[in-house]
Parts: sequence; structure tokens; C-alpha cells
Amino acid sequence: MKGLDTEIDFVGIVDMLPPQERKSWDIAGALSKFLAGMGVDQKCKECATNEEVFAVLRKFREMSKNSALMLHFVSHGNADGIAIKDSAEPLIRWKDLRCFLLDLNHQLGEQVEQTSVSPEWRLDKT
Repeated sequence: MKGLDTEIDFVGIVDMLPPQERKSWDIAGALSKFLAGMGVDQKCKECATNEEVFAVLRKFREMSKNSALMLHFVSHGNADGIAIKDSAEPLIRWKDLRCFLLDLNHQLGEQVEQTSVSPEWRLDKT
């Protein structure tokens, strides 16, 4: 099968949906299967807490082997942040995530791209 024409070397999918929504919608699973079928190196991780999200992002940094990394977040969100509904802290504020991702992007030589299901935020939003 022909691979995607992309400059991305690794896609990390962060699935933060509650288990029931994750199972019924299967957004992250479908994306993971699609990318794998196109020959794209990818990994999907399910997260239920804020700490797990940041741990997974650090793990994806290691897995990307200092090459071009794309992160895709599957979650709910609003103007205040990205949601983890079943967590004791049900929201990661955009400013906290932005600071972390900007540092990650710097560590990887400005080779991080981000996509998200929440339209309220981008890495370069001030």
C-alpha cells in the first residue's frame, strides 16, 4: 500500500474520551487503523487523567526519535481547555497545554504539529 505523502514521521493519538464514548464512536481507533493502513508510524494511547496526558506526550516525544511529530487529541473541549470528563481535574487549560507543547516543539527542533477535535485552540494561539 502506498504511504501518505507527508513530512510527518510519527503520529501520536491522545484519546481522552470517556470509555463509553470511546467505545461507541471509535474515533481514535479508526484514525489509528487508517494511518497504519497508509504506512504511517503511529501510536494511540487512552488517557483518563491530566497526569496521564502529560506522561503520554513525553512518551510520544521519545517514540518520535527526535523526528517530525504530529499529535492528535480526541476529546471534548471549550474556550477554557481540553476535557477529560471522568477525571478529578476534568480540564487541562489551554495555557498549560500550550506551554508544555511549545517546550516539546522546541526540544524537537520545531517539528511538532498538532490537530484536535476542539476548534477553540491551536499551538500558535495567544
